[in-house]
Amino acid sequence: MKLLLVQHTAETSPGVALTWLRQQKKDYQHLRLYEGDSFPKGSLGVGIILCGGAPNVDQEEKYPWLRPEKKWIKENIQLGNKIVGLCLGGQLCAQALGAKVYPHPKGWEVGWKEVELKATPHLLGFEKNLKIHFSQHHRYVFEAPRSAEVIATNPWWSPQAFIWKNQVLAFQFHPERDLAANEISADDPDLPFEKGDVDSREQILTGGRQFSPKSVAWFEKFLDGFFN
Repeated sequence: MKLLLVQHTAETSPGVALTWLRQQKKDYQHLRLYEGDSFPKGSLGVGIILCGGAPNVDQEEKYPWLRPEKKWIKENIQLGNKIVGLCLGGQLCAQALGAKVYPHPKGWEVGWKEVELKATPHLLGFEKNLKIHFSQHHRYVFEAPRSAEVIATNPWWSPQAFIWKNQVLAFQFHPERDLAANEISADDPDLPFEKGDVDSREQILTGGRQFSPKSVAWFEKFLDGFFN
């Protein structure tokens, strides 16, 4: 299976996703939308990883590639291709499947927050109920589409992840975040945000050192199962 890695902005690294593709010697294409890369024509038998990024799903005027990306995502869903969406990528998947995406009424969720994963048969990484800390950095949230199963929650927002027909899996959090990307998150010039569940720079850095090894290992395991 050929894999397509879609990176929206230079600042939001693919992190573990790119490391995994290289280590597993996968056949993949890295699309960098911020450099003007265009979307390939939809074809059967490909897998897609949609990264996060600063844009919101409703900012098509500011980020003109959002409109063709939404169309491209829908085409690949119709083709039956497997898709993993990370934060912004997950929100785009949710919207493509007809779900609402909007700003959280209480503000931002930023830092390493505990997420409860629900045991989901035949999905590697979800063999049992599990609580694990993942990196969060978002203001917008998605609802679960019809026919989707919510497979991750936390007190700030549910769903934190959903799976749709064993084909599309959307994460609200950042399971791909490695330590290098965590430093970029911690150095966001807008921290601290006006409201929300927001950690300080020091808390984000400490959380990365404490929780990143487990989240990285978990995400690599998940990718092994979902795309193999």
